[in-house]
Amino acid sequence: MTASQLSTSRNAVRANGNIEERVRRALARFSAQPDDGLVDVRVVAALLGRSTASIWRDTAKGRLTKPIKVGGSTRWRAGDVRAALRG
Repeated sequence: MTASQLSTSRNAVRANGNIEERVRRALARFSAQPDDGLVDVRVVAALLGRSTASIWRDTAKGRLTKPIKVGGSTRWRAGDVRAALRG
């Protein structure tokens, strides 16, 4: 492995750790989120016990509400996710 590949690999591990930590924090705060609060696909997937690919499929088929775009990000309203959790 070259030095460049090793550096890229270490950065990927750090990025994944940061993402996992952000998702953990978002899950811990979810019950306190207002209904108009926004959550990303990883949080939606964790709450619904599904993969992110399944969340996108469910959205495309209308089983989940359409997310909203915020700049270059896509987010779901916490209230819509709660409604999906209720069935």
